[in-house]
Amino acid sequence: MQVLAFEGVFPNMDFITSPDTFFETVREDYPSYYESGFFKPSGGREAILLYRIITPLRLFTGVVACAAVADYLTNKIKRHEHTLADKEQVQTQLLLHRRAAVKPVLLTYPNAEAVDQWIQDFTVAHAPFSEIWFEQEQQRHLFWRVDNEFEITQLQNLFQQFVPVAYLADGHHRAATIALLHERMHGRPDAHNYNSFLSAWFPGSDLDILEYNRVINSLDPLRPAKFMAHLSHFCDIQPLTEAQKPGAKHEMTMWLDDQWYYLCWKAEVLAAHTHRKEVLLDVSLLNDVILHQILGIEDVRNDQRVEYVEGPRGLDGLLRRAQRNPHAVAFALYPVLLSELMAIADAGQSMPPKSTWFEPRMKNGLVVQEF
Repeated sequence: MQVLAFEGVFPNMDFITSPDTFFETVREDYPSYYESGFFKPSGGREAILLYRIITPLRLFTGVVACAAVADYLTNKIKRHEHTLADKEQVQTQLLLHRRAAVKPVLLTYPNAEAVDQWIQDFTVAHAPFSEIWFEQEQQRHLFWRVDNEFEITQLQNLFQQFVPVAYLADGHHRAATIALLHERMHGRPDAHNYNSFLSAWFPGSDLDILEYNRVINSLDPLRPAKFMAHLSHFCDIQPLTEAQKPGAKHEMTMWLDDQWYYLCWKAEVLAAHTHRKEVLLDVSLLNDVILHQILGIEDVRNDQRVEYVEGPRGLDGLLRRAQRNPHAVAFALYPVLLSELMAIADAGQSMPPKSTWFEPRMKNGLVVQEF
């Protein structure tokens, strides 16, 4: 894989009194912030950045660099999600308005010991050039600058030798937008601006995949008892004495009518669907069997009955969302495994929308690539 040095633009922390509020608004307000002096270029020095996020639970260490659009177009950067034309249009408008990428696309790759060791040695031997504390989330974000030509080449060679492919985790529409502009701008004086896109590369050991849960706001025209009767044809169902998350693949937990239930797909259901996909995901079964066959939901992307609840909100957050509507049902899913994501991408297949929630979550504006 190619990891490309770039000339970054960075926040001027002398002017920022509240990182928690400032970085929440960068996505929309970057041009005015830059004009006002809240951002400063790196002075013509291209670099690759090492990036560490320290949270109360763990730390994540990766690399911020540009990825080559050529690697994206030749499928060395593999995708697991289809993009939508309307969302690409929104991203194009934002990008051309800002003339900058304010958040890296999130990439992951299987751990390579030589790369891991090089990064570890560098971060031990050098002090970070930037450290930003976020009070609300109790997170520390640190950056090291690799700007010595010899060291840049060392790291690039390690990636080329030991990281043959990468996987797009978060940012499919941003990557697709740059690839589209790369093709549309061919032959224009500024075409080179769209040969790469800002990326954060985290090895598999430093990427967490959390579940993305569902609330269905109405069972209509079914009553809860009739819905449960239909569901029993596809799942083994047991009542639970308290809320709990599913403990394994092909298990779910469900909240309905102030009661939690444990669900396990019946063997014949799994057998009937296994041949359809490289990896059989519980979210695919949920969409195909429960939402479509039982509840008649044809389009999970746009049906207003379907709400998505991020894994970090936990069962309490899922329950709060479900309790807004007395006729709702909520499903807690088991997280997709990284190996499953990679297998799906390797096979050229895609996952349903909102199948995964990735950690770490990067902030807009911590590092910027201008065009």
